[in-house]
Formats: sequence, structure tokens, C-alpha cells
Amino acid sequence: MNLLPQLGALLSAGCACLLMCDAQANEPVTLLFNERPPYLMLNSDGSASGLTGTPAANVFKAAGVTVNWATLSTKRQIQTLTENASMSCAIGWFQTKEREAFAKFSKAIYRDRPFVAIAASSINFAEGITLAQTLANRDTRVLVKEGFSYGDIDPMLAKAKATIVVNAGEVVELMQMIKARRADMMFAAQEEATYLIENAGYKKGDFKIVKFVDMPIGKTRHIMCSKKVPDALIDKINAAIQME
Repeated sequence: MNLLPQLGALLSAGCACLLMCDAQANEPVTLLFNERPPYLMLNSDGSASGLTGTPAANVFKAAGVTVNWATLSTKRQIQTLTENASMSCAIGWFQTKEREAFAKFSKAIYRDRPFVAIAASSINFAEGITLAQTLANRDTRVLVKEGFSYGDIDPMLAKAKATIVVNAGEVVELMQMIKARRADMMFAAQEEATYLIENAGYKKGDFKIVKFVDMPIGKTRHIMCSKKVPDALIDKINAAIQME
């Protein structure tokens, strides 16, 4: 039996696959982000800067990957990556098992400081109270953003007896809900909470930051890409990441 034609066909198919993968690796990547200071801030040229925006921009530049910047709501970012119809990546996401089902992740580009709670200044928290005690209180209303992960707080929220108020609004809108007493508290990394209270356009005395002694350490943030982004490109991105 002459196997040469079959071997030739297999080699041709393999070469075609390599060429296609190489072409994909050189395609521009659409970088998705939603303005969320201090992590992501919109620049005049449409790109992003900030705690995660600047590292992401530097990584793609160092990797030699051309990018097209696009602003999308967080919900639309998830939808875009789930549809897997384009070479797209989103900036600054936590890596979770649920998201690994539809996305690929880079190495970490930033680590948050521990979460704190943002509450209206008129709400009193007992001195030394823990997050576990707070979430066990049925009278507590905790505001969370739809589709967001709060890292190691997620399993605590899943078991909480407190009322969980879910809203799809952006962070500044959630702040408005806290100020209006439609919920008692919301979570944010400490660097974000400080920025929001100082820059959200409210009086500084409208809010306070609550630090719980049992709050988990901050989680790492990553570049999250659609499955269409080839592994070779993820490898190039990872090679350019120099987070300590």
C-alpha cells in the first residue's frame, strides 16, 4: 500500500494549520475595557491607562502585538468573549473557574490590595466586627455588581444570610445607591475605594471605608481573552509580563 499520498496530505494539512495559527497570532487584538478609575482610565487617543490599563498596554507593546482599543460595558465584554467570534481580550479580570470555561487568561498583571466595604457615613458598624459576622446578619443589605467576582469573598456571599442586592450598574451608580441607602455596603479594593470616595463627585463625608479584620488578601488581575486567541499569542503576552 502506497502511503506517500496520505503522508503528503497530512503534511499539507499540518502546514496549513501552522500557517493559519501564525496568521492568527499576528492579527490585531481588540482590547476591551470599561472606564473604571483607578484601574482603567480613558486616554484622549482611545487607549487606557491606570493600575491595570498601563501594564496591559505595555505588555502588548513589548510583545509586538498590534491592538485596537474598544470601550464596552463589563457585561458586553463577557458576551463578546463568550461568543468567541473575534480576537478580543479584556483587561484586569479575576481568573475564575467559571470564566475559564469560555476564556483564556494571561499571567497576573496586577494584585489588588485587600477589599474593604464602602458604606454611607450614617451607617454604624460595631468596633471589631468581622465580615463573617456582617454577612450572617439578615438585616444587612450587601450591594454587588452583576457578573463581577469578588475573589475569595464569593463563597462567603453564596452562604450569606444577609440580603444580596444585585445591580448591573457601573461602580459610580452603585455608589449612588449606597448614598441613597438602598443598600448598606458594597465591596471595592482599597485603592479603588479611596479613589471613588475622593473623586466620585460627592462630599467626602458622605461615605466611609470599613475594614474587616478577616477580609481575604487581594486577588490578582489578568488579561482575559477569547478562546479564538491562539496559545502562541498568550505565550507572547506572558513572556512580556514582568509583574513582581
